[in-house]
Amino acid sequence: MKKLLKKFSVVLVAAMMLITMCIPVLAADGGATNSLTVTNNGKTKHTFELYQIFKGDLSDGVLSNITWGSGITTAAQTALGDAATKASTLKAEADVKTFADTLVENKYLATATATQTAAANANAVFDNLDAGYYLVMDKASSQTGEQAAYTAYIMQVVGNVTASTKLDVPTVEKKVKEKNDTTAKESDWQDAADYDIGDDVPYQLTGTLPANFAEYETYTTYTFTDTLSAGLTYNNDAVVKIGDKVITSSFDIKSEGNKLTISLKSGEDMKKIATSDADKIVVTYTAKLNKNAVVGKAGNPNTVDLTYSNNPNKGGNGDFGKTPEDKVTVFTYTIEANKVKEDGKTPLEGAGFTLYKIVNGTETKVGDEIKGVTSFTFKGVDAGKYVLKETTVPSGYNKAADITFTVNATYDTTSDDPQLKELTVSNTTASFTATSADGKVSTTVVNTPGSNLPSTGGIGTTIFYVAGMILVAGAAAALVLKRRKRA
Repeated sequence: MKKLLKKFSVVLVAAMMLITMCIPVLAADGGATNSLTVTNNGKTKHTFELYQIFKGDLSDGVLSNITWGSGITTAAQTALGDAATKASTLKAEADVKTFADTLVENKYLATATATQTAAANANAVFDNLDAGYYLVMDKASSQTGEQAAYTAYIMQVVGNVTASTKLDVPTVEKKVKEKNDTTAKESDWQDAADYDIGDDVPYQLTGTLPANFAEYETYTTYTFTDTLSAGLTYNNDAVVKIGDKVITSSFDIKSEGNKLTISLKSGEDMKKIATSDADKIVVTYTAKLNKNAVVGKAGNPNTVDLTYSNNPNKGGNGDFGKTPEDKVTVFTYTIEANKVKEDGKTPLEGAGFTLYKIVNGTETKVGDEIKGVTSFTFKGVDAGKYVLKETTVPSGYNKAADITFTVNATYDTTSDDPQLKELTVSNTTASFTATSADGKVSTTVVNTPGSNLPSTGGIGTTIFYVAGMILVAGAAAALVLKRRKRA
């Protein structure tokens, strides 16, 4: 969500350049025919003010008879001295930049010659200008958006000139990596993943530098502000790099509550760390998915924004912008087993279940055995292959068969607001229900009674007694017959 920056109360100047074009443009009657087009390639609207610094006569691309322009106050003209002499000292871009700083900081500017507004990626056109030097800059307090960047040019206008601003501001991107325990596959950096409670989740922050980075003398504000949800605990392992170069020692890393801030240290200068605006500042760290993790579609979001210097004429100090937040989400789920009797409805007490995940081909126990209930809930698991085992069997019942199944989750991997789209179960002979809203995968486990042996005093015992009596009687009769034969 975007946040408004505080209004700036000073005139800010960004980049400057000196441009000379050899085009004869003045009409015989002295009428002005020059124009200046300023291209706004930034992400916010800009209101540009134009100040005439020098004016003179143009001949074959050379400006002569130079005098002070209408954009310079009388007091400034006195303080700066002869206009032609001053103009002759502006031989390099650095000279022009220093002179522009002097004009603004000393309040030497008079009334603006003209004012034009340009929408993002549009033009501001100043027509009918006299040949001469002009200073163009943002109107005071006109930049109040999150992605505000300030610009100013001083240039020699000697024809129809087009100048393109360098207003691309820094950006920040947050990503998370998915690791599947069952398949051992690891994803690229993306916008969502799912994990077990207790897992360490890998994150990556990538910040860029402004397009006009080269025009800063110093660059001292660069801060990542990372907000973790209650279900994530920072592991104090952040590493900051530019390419392969570790620059962690140049940053203060603080974790307070659910806020993780990674800030360029006081006294450090990004101009001495980075080599160009193409450099990217990359932070990697992990956070543990803890017992407070939210199960299901709401997930466990994590956002980051970047605060950065945006005023090159103040040496990178004092004024700053802030990016919109970037968001990633980690999902986790619940596996539930409901224990019932042979009728498939009546809850059955006395059982105990243990859940195992297949990790690299091996059954790995997920938590401890759960006993003493009829509904067994294993909270905080991710997608993968599982085995549910009845490890304590109710008295008088047969052990239920092990249930093997695979939990599948589909979620956005490239989205500003990643969502859990679908939760399913496959590769199982059991019946499951799965709902993405609450992140629950559920099955019913039926126990059947064991076989009953005959009890003491029953008819079975009577049968044994009768059979025994017959055997005894038969043996006695055989003994009597044998004795008679001997007699």
